[in-house]
Amino acid sequence: MSPSEPADNTNETAQPNSLLRPRWTKLRSGALYAVGLMIAFGNWNDTKELSTSLYEGAIAHFTHQTELNQLEQLDVGNYLAYSEALFGIPQVVKASRLDPDLQYRYYKADKYLLTLQVRDQRITGYLVQTLTLEDSFNTAGPFTPPVPFTPLSLDTQPLATVPFADEGFALDNHNLVYFLERHPMAAEGLYLNLYLGITEYGDPIPGLSQAIGDLDQALVFDEEASSGKALSAVRERYAPNFYGLSELDNQFMAEALLTRYEFNAYF
Repeated sequence: MSPSEPADNTNETAQPNSLLRPRWTKLRSGALYAVGLMIAFGNWNDTKELSTSLYEGAIAHFTHQTELNQLEQLDVGNYLAYSEALFGIPQVVKASRLDPDLQYRYYKADKYLLTLQVRDQRITGYLVQTLTLEDSFNTAGPFTPPVPFTPLSLDTQPLATVPFADEGFALDNHNLVYFLERHPMAAEGLYLNLYLGITEYGDPIPGLSQAIGDLDQALVFDEEASSGKALSAVRERYAPNFYGLSELDNQFMAEALLTRYEFNAYF
């Protein structure tokens, strides 16, 4: 056997490895390319989310269209998961003291406070409370969403202009200064209760506390003439800054209102 034969055997053994090397190189390049695409796709998603957030922020700065579009998609009877897809997870959840199966879920945004009445994963009612805009650079102006089933908008016309007869009201001048009244609707309003009222979470509304105090006192002393006059004073002077739609009665909508202490503590 000549000395060159081992060298020939070595070359024959190395030949298959040399054939595999280009395949491995291509495979590695393909894997790196795929990883690069995944990273780029992830960056694109982040960029897309950032761009969407910036766009919606700009729209919210100059208009109220984003908030109005969200609220327009909310209806009594919606499944809870649907509302959470719209508004996310609530900041606060409270259990009702009147009904152990009922929950109140609170979402505070820059322009409004949304309260959902939820029973068995179903929206049985909701309340939209406008808030004073704290952003001095906001150019959209006051947030005055339209009141469903009426030609009215919040914070524009007094309660006396509501086109439905009221059937009962509730008020408080201690834990929270508020007044609300119920307007049952017929078929065009899906037989729901429309609630309209005034609350005072932010700066005091001039004269509201006194007007509600006068009405409360007249009711306590059962002075029919005085209570009628005091009620008219509230309804003719003040525009509602919240509305609610619900299948439930007054007591549940009144219970859904946060006290001033709760509002400040939670938000």
